[in-house]
Amino acid sequence: MAGYRPEDYSTPNGRLTLIYGPMFSGKTSRLLSCLSVHEGLNHKILLISHSSDDRSSTGEASPSGILTTHRRSPGNVKAFQECHVSKLSQVDEKFLQECDVIGIDEAQFF
Repeated sequence: MAGYRPEDYSTPNGRLTLIYGPMFSGKTSRLLSCLSVHEGLNHKILLISHSSDDRSSTGEASPSGILTTHRRSPGNVKAFQECHVSKLSQVDEKFLQECDVIGIDEAQFF
């Protein structure tokens, strides 16, 4: 994946990466791809999605651990903690302390 080097993301201060674009431009696919790299490095992943994301009924943000894209393509990231909240402040502190990487899908809902 061009431009994405996991070693750049192991700094003690952390790093913020924004993935943006219009609808159906592959943002969730890119997020899943980045998270799968971290999964391969045995990093603990926290995936946050908004509780009012109406796509959750399609399995997109299901508790089964399978995140899919708008095109219903399943993600290959399996080892992650997932939480659905209406405010980021509702994310359990325990999850934040235990994870190495945080992915936020559809951040505009927050």
